[in-house]
Amino acid sequence: MSKTVLFVGAHPDDIEVSCGGTIFKYNDLEYEVIYLCMSNCLDLKRNQNISMDWAAAVKFMGNPESHWYKYTNRKLASEHMEIRKNLEWFRDNNPIDMVFCPNLSDLNQDHSYLGRECLSVFRETTVLAYEVPRSSHNFKPNYYVRLTEKQMRDGMNLAGLYGTQLHLPYMSTDNRLANYKHRGNEIGASFAQAFEVLRYVE
Repeated sequence: MSKTVLFVGAHPDDIEVSCGGTIFKYNDLEYEVIYLCMSNCLDLKRNQNISMDWAAAVKFMGNPESHWYKYTNRKLASEHMEIRKNLEWFRDNNPIDMVFCPNLSDLNQDHSYLGRECLSVFRETTVLAYEVPRSSHNFKPNYYVRLTEKQMRDGMNLAGLYGTQLHLPYMSTDNRLANYKHRGNEIGASFAQAFEVLRYVE
């Protein structure tokens, strides 16, 4: 039976950068992928065209079920009741096997809040925290996803679709590739992405 995997991001590109190669591995395994993004971040001037980046990314992923909400960037916790209702709906209406969310110690307030909310809502589900470049703090990887070169390249190309963000240092090709190689090296693989187990349910 195919698994259903839910990816939850606070902002556009969080999932693509942190879980991109993993999504393509799950596509190869014919898992069902659901993708939620909580804020469109249109309060930032550089993001005027980010909706086009996001649409291109979703298409490149293979058009999984995707939802882009418009909660306030940097203030997700202030809208926690509505966000929680959305997460609960997916919990109650889908056979979710795994949830990927930001790590609890992330320095970005939206990330750490969303990680806590996911851990609270999905109490009967495996919850894995992903690594966000630049803001992950005290990240302790203990779950690794080994990737083929093609899966890594697809993940790299996926994040590269965010033209509005490519000027940011953490989005450089060198930095993104280095992370795939670094996590791969930790497990004796060419490429990998790493996660932190917040809850494991067999």
